[in-house]
Amino acid sequence: FRWVFKQRRYFKQFKDQAEKEYVSGEAFRYLGRCYKLLVRQSEGIDRVSLHHGTLIVYTSAPKDRKQTEGLLSQWYAQRAEKIFNERLKECYELFDYQECPRLVIRKLNKRWGSYLPQGNRIHLNPDLIQASKAQIDYVIIHELCHATHHNHSRAFYELLTVKLPKWQDVKTELELKLLA
Repeated sequence: FRWVFKQRRYFKQFKDQAEKEYVSGEAFRYLGRCYKLLVRQSEGIDRVSLHHGTLIVYTSAPKDRKQTEGLLSQWYAQRAEKIFNERLKECYELFDYQECPRLVIRKLNKRWGSYLPQGNRIHLNPDLIQASKAQIDYVIIHELCHATHHNHSRAFYELLTVKLPKWQDVKTELELKLLA
């Protein structure tokens, strides 16, 4: 329980992110980079596109904040599913486990991921799609280490260091960039 209180105290130091308005010019993160949002009238099917450093939402209702938010959320969810599965497959290769954990993407409060031994599942926070691939890999490798060591013991951190030698730097960067 001491660890839980320590984590809560740590995360409280970061300010809450301002609520998004989903209007042109607003910044959104994706895979560690910041992109400007551009909301445009669609000429057909509503969709989201990433083009030359701009996140473009084509919508039949460009002034409808909820419509833009929904399209963007759906796009992020699709990208998270694809990218997280790719990264899990790659990170899994670092381990000698018999079976790759099943990936579950769901909102986690104040956590990037968790490992559940029952069912051999890794849960990842969909907000992690805003992080760089190196930061996503850190979270996945961290959770894969929990398949061997269920708590944050010395042996857990030794395994994490073997699998990802500079994990502390990546962890700090993740927390500073996405929680600031």
